[in-house]
Amino acid sequence: MVAEERVWNAISHVKRREILDLLLTTGSLAVGDIAAGAQLTYPATSQHLAVLHRAGLVVPTAVGRKRCYRAELAPLAEVASWLTVTVATWQGLTGRLAIYLDQRHPDPHQEDE
Repeated sequence: MVAEERVWNAISHVKRREILDLLLTTGSLAVGDIAAGAQLTYPATSQHLAVLHRAGLVVPTAVGRKRCYRAELAPLAEVASWLTVTVATWQGLTGRLAIYLDQRHPDPHQEDE
């Protein structure tokens, strides 16, 4: 799987997005704190963190005996870029469709001025 696909896969799950949001608002957290904040079991949290780590979206560090994670947003740049272009394209298409439909089927309830 290429890096961009890993990012899409990682953010496709609501709990992984919740973990990213949690790390963005709190900074670096231990796995147990992430599990508590996301209301997940420790094993489920570890699995989600592994997916996020493979995508480059979290960075682990050892703090004593604990493993802490922080969010890394750089891999989301390509996703954000694609979304920006795609949203603009669809907005343009839907705007043109609305104009076309208004021309073909004027609203009979609209008063003529």
